[in-house]
Amino acid sequence: MITLLFDKKQPDSMEITSGLLALQEDYAFAAVFEGTADIAVTIKDTPGDKLSLCFENGKAEFTFDFTRRNHFFRLLGLLLEQLADGKTACHLEETGYFKRNGPMFDLCQGNAALNMDAMKFFLRKSAIMGMSQILLYMEDTYDVPEEPYFGYMRARYTYEELKEIDDYAHALGIEAVPLIQALAHYRDVLKWNVYREIREDEDCLLPEDEDTYTFLRHVITAAAKPFRTNRISLTMDEAPFVGQGSSLVINNRIDHKFDIMTRHLKRCLEITDELGLRVMISSDMFFNALCGKQYTTDVVIPQEFIDSMPDVDLLYWDYYSTDDRHRKLIELRQQLSSHIVFQGGIWVWAGFSPNWTMTRAVTDPAMDACKDKGIDDVHATIWGDSGTECDTRMALWGIQYFAEHGFMRDAPSEEHLRRRFRFCTGGDYDLFFAMQNFDQGPGVAQPSIQKQNPTKFLVWQDPLQGLFDKNIEGLDLRSHYEKLADLLDNADFGPYATMFEFYRRLAHLLVYKAELGRDIHVAYKAGDRKAMENLANSIIPETAKWTRALREQHYICWRENNKMLGWDVFDMRYGSLLIRLETAAQTLKDYLAGKLTKIEELEEKQLPFNGENGIPRWTNFYGRIVSSGRIAPEDALLRPKKTLRAIEKRQGK
Repeated sequence: MITLLFDKKQPDSMEITSGLLALQEDYAFAAVFEGTADIAVTIKDTPGDKLSLCFENGKAEFTFDFTRRNHFFRLLGLLLEQLADGKTACHLEETGYFKRNGPMFDLCQGNAALNMDAMKFFLRKSAIMGMSQILLYMEDTYDVPEEPYFGYMRARYTYEELKEIDDYAHALGIEAVPLIQALAHYRDVLKWNVYREIREDEDCLLPEDEDTYTFLRHVITAAAKPFRTNRISLTMDEAPFVGQGSSLVINNRIDHKFDIMTRHLKRCLEITDELGLRVMISSDMFFNALCGKQYTTDVVIPQEFIDSMPDVDLLYWDYYSTDDRHRKLIELRQQLSSHIVFQGGIWVWAGFSPNWTMTRAVTDPAMDACKDKGIDDVHATIWGDSGTECDTRMALWGIQYFAEHGFMRDAPSEEHLRRRFRFCTGGDYDLFFAMQNFDQGPGVAQPSIQKQNPTKFLVWQDPLQGLFDKNIEGLDLRSHYEKLADLLDNADFGPYATMFEFYRRLAHLLVYKAELGRDIHVAYKAGDRKAMENLANSIIPETAKWTRALREQHYICWRENNKMLGWDVFDMRYGSLLIRLETAAQTLKDYLAGKLTKIEELEEKQLPFNGENGIPRWTNFYGRIVSSGRIAPEDALLRPKKTLRAIEKRQGK
């Protein structure tokens, strides 16, 4: 245990003393503030983006800009890493290319909201990497006192919890920022009929309606109140039908989407101005309104649109571009705002498996363009689409990648990243990286930047219907997953034992499940009774055994990572799969016993999913994977009563 001596006045004045002490939970050092120690640390203030560590003769000097408190923790990590490697002297210099850099956690879309222990774990890891911000994406997962159905029975954060997160982050030199919505992405709120009067459609709020702005005043105020920062994202992305739902019925006209967006934004800014907030919004809706595409570089922005744009920070999110178009896309957005925020992606949201190849391919050119164009605010999104099946701890690899980009002009080398990852996270770099191979097996294009995610449909698809079985014909998936199972059977999981045990069981499940539906179809069509007996009496029960084992470990991981509201969805998924496996085995037995003259599901001619041959792209939505039938269809949402009144008025009633 290394002891580090600090002049307590310095950490106290920077409000980082408690953060310094918190890091002792994960790293082998003790901070002391009087007496003697192994190393005496002094910190020196110097304006700008340079930071340095000078260590020799039992003394260490941290030099950095005191307004960039995250640089203190970056330097602390560098010192501890040198000591862990047995170094007795060093002189390191870096440049902090971004004033703000950090992860964004999706705490709502995938039903997963990090619990307090996990949130603090990620804050400590982010701090030691040198991250300066953490962004909390909460559509409806925080308490709004005036709106009891807002996030009802969802994993909401209380005011006290958000305040605790903010305090903990602040002590670690990290700014915690709320990201909410002020237009679309309100499906989980608008499903309740108490919000009937503010619906544009099932996902979007009704713009330019006083009831909507009363609601937004409540949610914006509640989101901002727990945090020190005056920054907030109202986001307003992906509202493709704004102006075309209830608005169209009420107004009896279609306005230009750009005009609707700017008018709505100005009303929202009246609220945020009163609260003293600086607003971020997404740029995609404005560019979709202009030209129908947010990533096109061939667009001329009319001057009247530029003049009408309110003063906000503009989010440029891009998880897909692997070429040099970023510079032009940034330049276009700079016509609408003086401050552009780049939002990249850590690809962990396409099912169980991360995609590090894709993460690298999209991050490197984006970071290069941001550095060239002076973009000093970037963040790395960690979405949880359709379930958050990928353990959130897996995202540490991507967080480290973004962190190193923040202190290097060029992309970090493999050697550099491996060394930093080992120290900052304690994880096995190669083992983390290998988990992308769940989705990078036979039939997947290489390098894997085509958004193919077969593990998700191989786990959840029905063993009798097999909606994807045509797509995997001729692929030796069993051998691929046997190799992954063997790797994980013999790996050292280190401090991430529960997570890698989950992936070990997933590999073993896929040894049986990946080709199960296809094997059932082949045996049935060939009239191979022996094969059908083996499937019913051996293979399917073994598949069910590993399904139960995976569910048990998944539950342990979920409990470690997340609030428990939200797990119910996975109980339903695993329970459904287990029952369908029982049905498949019983159906085969009944057919072999002569109780059935045919198996109807197997008589259907199988077609490639969505008419796409080979491993399809982006099959990430559970309801489309498991059945071609309707999965718990929703009732039609009622239009606002004001739409009926508008129609009656036009009819003279």
